[in-house]
Amino acid sequence: MRLDGAAFAGLNVMPVHPNEPAFSSLWGILNHCLTPQGQRLLHSWLKQPLLDKHKIKERHDVVDSLVSDSSLRQDLAAGLRRIPDFFRITKKIQRGKGNLQDCYKLYMAIKQIPIILDTLCKHSGPFEATLTCLFVNPLKEFHEDFHYVF
Repeated sequence: MRLDGAAFAGLNVMPVHPNEPAFSSLWGILNHCLTPQGQRLLHSWLKQPLLDKHKIKERHDVVDSLVSDSSLRQDLAAGLRRIPDFFRITKKIQRGKGNLQDCYKLYMAIKQIPIILDTLCKHSGPFEATLTCLFVNPLKEFHEDFHYVF
């Protein structure tokens, strides 16, 4: 489902004016994102809500894991703060404007993956299987792809 402009405005999903108080919209209430990537993801989730019950339950399970395990939440937040904005860097490289500093940022981000994986693997709880399926396994594959390069 994709919300059109009228539905988006009528449901007060995003603030209409930049100087509106944060709590005046759903975005303002939910946005506790620490990274630009997180803010973009939240925006797309609000603009295109899920319809599949299974996917909704998975997302709720992940949120429940983060809410109930403050150590997991804090360690992930610390690791994710060190990850640069991949979207902006890749766009910059695609436009031919990338430089050595951008490559270094990507390299350092890839070096953070084992730390984030370790944090996720330490978690044990009722939704451990969901976290493994959604995050641990894909991150392991991603890291294995770069393990031979670096």
